[in-house]
Amino acid sequence: MPTDLVIVDDPTLFAESLRTALSLAGHSVDWLPADEATRAGMPWVVGDRAAPSAAVLDLDLTHRRSALDLLEQLVGQGVRVAVLTASDDHLEWARCLELGAIGVVQKTLPLSDVVAAVSRLAAGEPVMTETQRSELQREVDDRARRERELEARFALLSPDEAWVLGRLMAGELVHDIARTPPVRSPGVVHGLVNSALHKLQVASWLGAVNLAHEYGWSPPSKRTDTTRGGQSSSSPEAASSLHSI
Repeated sequence: MPTDLVIVDDPTLFAESLRTALSLAGHSVDWLPADEATRAGMPWVVGDRAAPSAAVLDLDLTHRRSALDLLEQLVGQGVRVAVLTASDDHLEWARCLELGAIGVVQKTLPLSDVVAAVSRLAAGEPVMTETQRSELQREVDDRARRERELEARFALLSPDEAWVLGRLMAGELVHDIARTPPVRSPGVVHGLVNSALHKLQVASWLGAVNLAHEYGWSPPSKRTDTTRGGQSSSSPEAASSLHSI
């Protein structure tokens, strides 16, 4: 019987359990170790074997990047792919759908539900409902809008305001910041803090610090550098333990 399904995964108990369950459900199943697929490409490309009608690809491979590369290869060969993952990162799910996956199936579902979803995949049926896809797209769109909104807020900060916010993220208080060269009065620093709060649309310095962590903003290394990226010098937990200004 020709193979109608291939599981691309690291050697795990889950992969073996899924293969057994799919075989018991009447499917002819091959297991292709992910590292072998990454090294040599899909074996049916160079051999006489016909490509399977469908593939189950574990997104949670040792090397996540290779999982997305394998997804693109499979889709490019006309194979219907369902992605398995334990992650609840819906942006990652949406990325898989953009790359051509038929659907995303959570590993945390009962094995019988996973088998049912993969059986629909092999039969050429939808793996996700239109409602699920619409809700996922709506969530992704909402997050993108929030990202643009925060980008616009942080772009309003002057170099000095951004620098002061960075010092607050590092755990410093106003009197500490005022003593940092070039020395400024606490009143001037308070003015910079209040201006930053207004531009970021938050009510307190702690709200500003939390917003910076939410956006992934990093404090400038220089007062003229207000770009996003990198990691801040303190964690949200450290920031929340600061005393009030």
